Amino acid sequence: MNNLLLISPSFFGYQFEIQKAFEKKGFIVHLVDDRPSNSVLSKALLRLNKRFVSSQIDRYFLNQFEQVKNISFSNVVILNPEAINEYWIQTLQIQHPKAKFNLYLWDSFINKPNFQKLTHLFETVYTFDRMDAKTYSLSYLPLFFTDDFVFEPGVTKSIYDLCFIGTGHGDRPRIAKALLRKYSTYFVSNFIFLFLQTKLLFFYFKLKDVHFKGSSLSDFHFQSLSLQYTALRVKESKFILDINHKNQRGLTMRTMEVHGARKKLITTNPNIRNEDFYHPNNIYVMDRQSVGIADSFLQSEYHELDNSLYEKYSIHAWIENLI
Repeated sequence: MNNLLLISPSFFGYQFEIQKAFEKKGFIVHLVDDRPSNSVLSKALLRLNKRFVSSQIDRYFLNQFEQVKNISFSNVVILNPEAINEYWIQTLQIQHPKAKFNLYLWDSFINKPNFQKLTHLFETVYTFDRMDAKTYSLSYLPLFFTDDFVFEPGVTKSIYDLCFIGTGHGDRPRIAKALLRKYSTYFVSNFIFLFLQTKLLFFYFKLKDVHFKGSSLSDFHFQSLSLQYTALRVKESKFILDINHKNQRGLTMRTMEVHGARKKLITTNPNIRNEDFYHPNNIYVMDRQSVGIADSFLQSEYHELDNSLYEKYSIHAWIENLI
């Protein structure tokens, strides 16, 4: 069997789902966290300026790569790098000259301009951002849904009218609250889960972000949900709300999960209209300022698509591109 080195940041357990999908394909996967630490402070310093934690990064990757230097890898897959830099990628390439190096990005270049320093090091670079793919001559590849979100007819019944699960940054709290107020006759039973990593972040946003005006500590949760629990809540809901980061053009993971679960999606991302699985009965693009939804969308049934349009966006189809 082939050895595969997977370097990925920790993000709500998705890295383990990707690892399992590669293993199901027959690879022996060696998973390395892209970040030397996942503490709130360490991640904040890393995003503010990598130089603040450069010595920590160097010690970390020196140790990690020492442990795998004698393994013969057929593939090295790096996902959305934050800590690893050009030097350490080149070090890996010297250690593993026969390996195929691929990169996947689920952030836009406008948010992570340092990506441009790395793309030349890889055989293929994939991005979830269609515009970045065109501008920088990269391969366009949306995100995926895991097996937990696969539609199972008749297994779950709708309990909630509206579901939103996501980090509670930016204008998300305002949009979610406005939607519930405006469409209270449609959205009676709801599951709204706004996550922040610490209470300190809430007080910081409360001081700095106008969108947090009127928000209280009780509106937020400080322990994230498991993927399995999230999938259950999505399957138990009639409508799923997706609020993309205002500087992100690519489709969120939640968008793909809702597609896999065959649920109706309300999203603030107009770029979804460019996708082959877009259908106006299933997906409503809502303006994030006016927060309005057509009654016809709320009253219509989900439109079943060809099975190939679901299979195309599974995690198993996604990893095929990365090898």
